[in-house]
Amino acid sequence: EERELEGFYVIHKETKAKRWLQDHLNIQKQLYSQHIVREDAELPTNLQAAVKEGWLSYYDKAADSQCRWLCISNRRIEHYLPLGWEDDINGSEERLRNLLGLQPYSIEDPIWYYTDQFCAISWVIVYTTEVIEDEDNNIQDHYFLNTLTGECCWEAPLNWLDITAQWGEWLLCCTDQIDGQLYWYNTITTESTWAEI
Repeated sequence: EERELEGFYVIHKETKAKRWLQDHLNIQKQLYSQHIVREDAELPTNLQAAVKEGWLSYYDKAADSQCRWLCISNRRIEHYLPLGWEDDINGSEERLRNLLGLQPYSIEDPIWYYTDQFCAISWVIVYTTEVIEDEDNNIQDHYFLNTLTGECCWEAPLNWLDITAQWGEWLLCCTDQIDGQLYWYNTITTESTWAEI
């Protein structure tokens, strides 16, 4: 079971601190040992239950570059969780869901929620100051970087068109210098401006 977890890690989305998934699971087991979830258990219906049961955002670039819900105690993966199922009398659950960036599947019936897509949308394009030869001997003047995970690749992530569609004619780019500053580049006017993110 531990061998299955090798190479997986968790990232704190604000501090970008990383921890091996097995280490994270060991800490979770100490904190929530009474909340080991059976594979056939019902889905959590509020955020407190989701945290206690070990649900977190799981990013799988190989699938479709989207984040899914993953229950770390039983490895169950779900597209949505019914986190809006219970009555939220004082609005605290809704405020917390908004703070965490959770989006409802449907605005009209906000019961089922996607997980935070922060990791999936953290891709930028890096234009290099020098041309680079990739592993297939092709000349490249850019590559793609996930600013949260640090992952780099020559091919655009599967959700690249979804990411850029929200920017219109602008691309979010990153310098290839050590500081890796972000800037906006207008694909029509070729104007660029530093990004305040």
